[in-house]
Amino acid sequence: KLRGEAEKWKKEADANQKTGKVEQKNFSELQKEMAALRKEKEQAEYSMLRAEDAAKQKLLTVQSENEQLNLQLARVSQDLSRAKEEKEDATATKEQLGILEARYSQLQESYMQENERRKKLHNQIQDMKGAIRVYCRARPMIKKELDRNEPCVVHRKDAMVVDVFKEGPNKAPKTFTFDSIFTGESTQDDVWGECSDLIQSAVDGFNVTIFAYGQTGAGKTHTMYGSPDQPGLAPRAMRSLFGTFERQKDTTSTKIRAYMVELYRDDFIDLLAGAAPPGGHPKLEVKKDLRGMVQVVGATEIECRTVTELQKVMDRGFDKRKVSSTQMNSASSRSHLVFTILLETTNLKTKQVAFGKLTLCDLAGSERIKKSGVDGDAMREAQAINKSLTALGDVISALTSGAKHVPYRNHKLTQLMADSLGGNAKTLMFVNVSPAGYNADESCSSLTYAARAKLITNAVSKNEDSQQVAALKKVIASLSKQLEAKGGGAVAAPGEG
Repeated sequence: KLRGEAEKWKKEADANQKTGKVEQKNFSELQKEMAALRKEKEQAEYSMLRAEDAAKQKLLTVQSENEQLNLQLARVSQDLSRAKEEKEDATATKEQLGILEARYSQLQESYMQENERRKKLHNQIQDMKGAIRVYCRARPMIKKELDRNEPCVVHRKDAMVVDVFKEGPNKAPKTFTFDSIFTGESTQDDVWGECSDLIQSAVDGFNVTIFAYGQTGAGKTHTMYGSPDQPGLAPRAMRSLFGTFERQKDTTSTKIRAYMVELYRDDFIDLLAGAAPPGGHPKLEVKKDLRGMVQVVGATEIECRTVTELQKVMDRGFDKRKVSSTQMNSASSRSHLVFTILLETTNLKTKQVAFGKLTLCDLAGSERIKKSGVDGDAMREAQAINKSLTALGDVISALTSGAKHVPYRNHKLTQLMADSLGGNAKTLMFVNVSPAGYNADESCSSLTYAARAKLITNAVSKNEDSQQVAALKKVIASLSKQLEAKGGGAVAAPGEG
């Protein structure tokens, strides 16, 4: 029994021993887990401390930024207050500026109107004196000049004064005064507006001449004839003439004849002549009629009843004009072109007859052969042109210096313009110039030439007779031509001997 109990106790002891080992193993594992948990706790506490420090630092940063924002807000508030004050001041200043600008515009407009009024009165006085009107017109800069950055040296100072900066913008300009100044911005309408009154003078019985002078390629033909979309003086003058006739048709009757000639290399050519008759066309000669008006004897005169007929006559002659291309001008005129419109207006009530003449002369351009690069026939054309313009300059010099002898007969061109310069015509001269710096010498030369011409005074008179005297003068003119053809002398007009 005791042995049995001892074995029982032994089994219990063995079982307890096994249980103790298991519990001891579990305890060791628990200790390890507790150690790991303590380590995790320590790490968590460390992380919390770091996070707390970071949060405190961030809080300090945010507080600092908030203080900066508060300062900036204060400054912005101050700036806003100042801006509001400045805006109020600016509004007042803007209102004041608007008043000043409006006043300036009014003064500028008044100044321009006064300039135009002064110019108009000046031209009226010049007409009464018989002085030649001289208008200056500078063409726009062309593409090749812009491409090579040529400076613009011709500047309009006011309505009657033009400056040429020959030596550059920092040098004193050369100043010229004329009766009107047109720039590259001026339109064909602007130009016509200053010339239209002369057309009425031709209708009223005056001898009127408009001619263009200047360097080759300066825009003379554009001024005188223009283009279909920008018509020049000639087509506008024709429309104006027939518009006047239409308005006066109940009180007057009018006959219109026209001829066109060119002076090419010192020879007159009839541009309206048809096929040559046996023996050729008659030689054209320049003579003065009984009224002292220059005429080209032998030129084909065509009567025109409508503006369309007159336009066709002009186009027919213009298309025959000599032109060629040079280095200075792709369509350089190689002759002096003269288009003359003869007007005979009869007052249906008084039977008074007025004889007007409108001469439109497009002179060939002066040129330096070295610049234009011409040779052969073109060079001889240039030499003939320069020679004729020199002769014209001699006439102008003689007229302005009070010389006893005026050399009209030295050249056919000066004979042709004898009544326009120092004669009985109302004369308007256009001096056309290039604004480009490389043409400054030629522009100054042309303007100097024109300034001398401006000093010429013509003995302007109206050509008007009774119907009987007008008819008698026609008979005398016809007899004179017959006598001259036979080698006899001319018949004197009534009152002339």
